Amino acid sequence: MTFRASVLLTLLAVALVPGCYTPPGPGLWPRGYETTADACTDGRDNDFDRRVDCLNTDCLMRGYCDELIPPVREDEPEDTLATCSDRIDNDGDGNFDCGDRGCQPILELCCISEFDDASCSNGLDDDGNGFADCQDNGCRNGVFVTVCEAETNCGNGLDDDGDREADCADSDCASTAACRGGELDCGNATDDDADGRADCRDPDCAADPLCAGPEDNVARCTDGVDNDGDSLTDCADDGCSSAGLMQIDLYCMARSGPENTYERCTDGVDNDGNSFVDCGDFGCSRSTDPQILAWCAATAEHTAEACGNGVDDDANGFIDCADFNCTMASRNATPEAIAFCLDRAETGIAKCSDGMDNDGNGFSDCGDFSCSRSMDAEVLAFCAERSEDTVVKCGDGLDNDGNNFVDCNDFSCARSTNPEVAALCLTQGERTFDRCTDGVDNDGNGFVDCADFSCGDVVENLDGGGVRSPCQESVGPVDVARFACQDGLDNDLDGFVDCDDWDCNWNPLTRDLCLDPATSTPRVCG
Repeated sequence: MTFRASVLLTLLAVALVPGCYTPPGPGLWPRGYETTADACTDGRDNDFDRRVDCLNTDCLMRGYCDELIPPVREDEPEDTLATCSDRIDNDGDGNFDCGDRGCQPILELCCISEFDDASCSNGLDDDGNGFADCQDNGCRNGVFVTVCEAETNCGNGLDDDGDREADCADSDCASTAACRGGELDCGNATDDDADGRADCRDPDCAADPLCAGPEDNVARCTDGVDNDGDSLTDCADDGCSSAGLMQIDLYCMARSGPENTYERCTDGVDNDGNSFVDCGDFGCSRSTDPQILAWCAATAEHTAEACGNGVDDDANGFIDCADFNCTMASRNATPEAIAFCLDRAETGIAKCSDGMDNDGNGFSDCGDFSCSRSMDAEVLAFCAERSEDTVVKCGDGLDNDGNNFVDCNDFSCARSTNPEVAALCLTQGERTFDRCTDGVDNDGNGFVDCADFSCGDVVENLDGGGVRSPCQESVGPVDVARFACQDGLDNDLDGFVDCDDWDCNWNPLTRDLCLDPATSTPRVCG
């Protein structure tokens, strides 16, 4: 036997004995005492220092967790309950038991202690591995951890959700005022990005809480924005007219009447009730007021230049050729703009078969509704021939529709309403209990069994009404999960049954079934 406490403390290559998953100890010791063989093998944090058994320096320093060196060692994988709790470096990689990465996925061994919302949001490095909370993989990949799903603070300079992207570099923050790079403050009555639209009138603020919600207060009833998405804006919205606020009433009185002043031509409101708003109303677009004409010229989206700049110039929610103002003469589109958009349109057999995203909407050829739902018989026939939605095409190993997804990895097949195709994908993909436990990448997406998201939701019904999941002892809705944690079966085939399984102890839907009556804590890693 060798004593490697200093190395263990540094690398956390610590051993764990079988008591963690079947606590045999006499109960809780007084706070501050995890110093006996029983206390170091019972799977409990007896001294409440967030270190269980051999993760605790008290146990390490007393030699209860030293590595055992057998007279003859036979190299073997270290990834089972037995090899991960024998205090032997079975695979000879320099790490043993909990210090070996092959053992850490067996959660019943309690090798990690940051795996739930509480431990992943307390600001502490509970398992002493140098990473706290969402910086720790145990939290980032925790099946029951929800606090690490998104960047919660977009201005603190920290990577809150542990995805190595902090603040505005994280896509979670893209829609926040701090990170838009446009209108930074949606309530300061200032056009921060100098685009002619301040606060809620700026599309940058569409998702800001100040601008989204019922039109029933002064801010939302005077911003020129349809905040609640009912197609009625400000004074035209019943929420504003019935708010009973004098400031709103005065505002609306001032803005009712002909659409022929700068204020009424820039407020986003159909002031005269003729169904045309601001520069879409001849009262504004044909005004003799230079200030109004300048505004309408600056915000127009009907020229070839404005229809190809990638900007929603008129702030109506549609960009370039997706805006009727660019494609319809009746909306003031210039002949040059119409020609420009017609040239880019994904229509006709030539553009629906050239492999290019001609209109720049992210979809090419028959993957674009302009082709797949075309009124052109030749185009429809072409797309039908190349569709991936039949039993034959969903099982030929080819990417028939050219969208980079093959057979049942293509939603056209996997989510087909054709019963025969659905049945084919069920047998082909990684979507049955047998296929999620066979060690084979059945659907060819590079992920095997429980590493494949397809297996995460698989539940097999057994005779007699039982259910089981290949990847988790408790899975699915609350009634199914609770049944699985009381059915006496090892549903996920990991060697642990019901409340001896970590899943049942820590799934919020089932953990109450597995609380130790003496301590009101989970039986596993509690």
